[in-house]
Amino acid sequence: VASHPGIVSIYDVGTEGNPFIVMEYVEGKTIKDVIKKEGGFSLKDAVRVMTLVAEALEYAHYKKIIHRDVKPDNIIIDEFGKTRLLDFGLAKLEHSPSMTINNQIMGTPYYMSPEQIGGIEVGPSTDIYAWGAMFYQITTGLVPFSKGDILYHHVNSLPVPPKEITMDVPDKLNLVILKALEKDVSARYKTFKEALVDLNAIVI
Repeated sequence: VASHPGIVSIYDVGTEGNPFIVMEYVEGKTIKDVIKKEGGFSLKDAVRVMTLVAEALEYAHYKKIIHRDVKPDNIIIDEFGKTRLLDFGLAKLEHSPSMTINNQIMGTPYYMSPEQIGGIEVGPSTDIYAWGAMFYQITTGLVPFSKGDILYHHVNSLPVPPKEITMDVPDKLNLVILKALEKDVSARYKTFKEALVDLNAIVI
């Protein structure tokens, strides 16, 4: 994974005592920082940034690694405007047993896929859903679900279409985000390659 320019290098992993990961230090600001301190991104920058994130995750999936905690805190933008995917602390190899702590659901509620919430074996589609939730946030300023039982809503409720919140979201971009957020895995993008084809066709 570390050989991709969009993924932070991992130098060491420890599993005894308190588990730890030693990662490359990258100077920059996270997507969360940009949303919180700068009010977010222009649509053009949002598409550029999320394209870079999708390319990094596509590479991780090619290496059979599922991140499982894709969120604004875990994407850093360096001084050159390039994104780096951070924190593989919840990552797992595809088709390997999921790691849990006392049978707790692991992940960040605002970005968790229905299958992750349901304790079903997760694959690339879980990262695609989280990517869609983050894309939704940086284009609208809101997470798909923020009130009530968030986990329930991820499983059972439809998000308000992005273009109904941010009127200048193009129809094609609106459809990309909503397809990434499909509840049914079979209706969601199967791979980031599929998503990137649609994303690269958007002109802003």
